[in-house]
Amino acid sequence: MDTYIGKRARIDQSAYIGRGVVIIGPTIIGPRVVIEDYSIIGKPSEEQILKFQKHLNGKQLSYDDYDDCVITQTTIEEGCLLGRNTLIYSGCVLHHEVVCDDNCRVGWDTVIGAYSRIMYNALVYERIVTGEHCRISGFICNDTVLGNYVSMNGETLHSYYGYSNVDERSPAPKILDHTIVGFGVKIIGGVTIGYRSYLAAGAVVTRDVPDESIVTGVNGITRPNEWTGKLSQKGPWSRK
Repeated sequence: MDTYIGKRARIDQSAYIGRGVVIIGPTIIGPRVVIEDYSIIGKPSEEQILKFQKHLNGKQLSYDDYDDCVITQTTIEEGCLLGRNTLIYSGCVLHHEVVCDDNCRVGWDTVIGAYSRIMYNALVYERIVTGEHCRISGFICNDTVLGNYVSMNGETLHSYYGYSNVDERSPAPKILDHTIVGFGVKIIGGVTIGYRSYLAAGAVVTRDVPDESIVTGVNGITRPNEWTGKLSQKGPWSRK
């Protein structure tokens, strides 16, 4: 696959663009950005493609067609590193020094805070907003909000009522600053996870979690001063 850079892209001369990279629409690539091989930046949203599709009359889409149908600006700020096969949809903003490991997907109109890292194979969907210094892996559903210094290793999900009954515009989880979400955690629906909480691996959360809580199992909320495990002797809730 050849490299393609759309006619509306603005790329700083210090940026590095790898082999087979596709940059579509009104995209801004800042200084010292590195985009590794076979990544796609500025891919149009489903809504934009469907609107454009009505006028194709059987014509196969080319990169120039895609470039024409993108109407939202994508911005990759200074010092970002996008690994091989990264997919960034249109309307995204990656603030400075964001790192995307290989094979990441970031959905349209998503904003990733500065100094954050999106881990290998992460699926970050649409209209997500994160604070700074986040670490994100797993599956993040539409409209999720992450605060600063959130370590997100599980999944955020919309409420599900059966096949074709997922409301992707329904309230999504909100996770406040300095929270750790362990591997395999599922946070479901429009719940809020309080400041400096710890969700242990495999937990399932369907209700709000107060600040500085430890969560295990299904909605098993424990206050740090009641916890007898190692977290009470070290880390953010140390009794010492």
